[in-house]
Amino acid sequence: MSSVMNLILESEDGAIFMTAKIPEIGKVLLYLTKKIDLKRFKKHKSGAKKPPPPKNEHKGKPHVSTVKLLS
Repeated sequence: MSSVMNLILESEDGAIFMTAKIPEIGKVLLYLTKKIDLKRFKKHKSGAKKPPPPKNEHKGKPHVSTVKLLS
């Protein structure tokens, strides 16, 4: 179990989860999830992509040695 869940269950506030029945816990969790602002947890969009590399001068010539391509 994660350390956060251990802290919740050991605290006085977490006592409800130890004694409550599953449907009651479900109601509490649904109530709590309605209070969460999901916009605060939205991922940021990634930045701009790198520009593509320049076109190769050997385009259209399928048999070019690796040495020529690397030089």
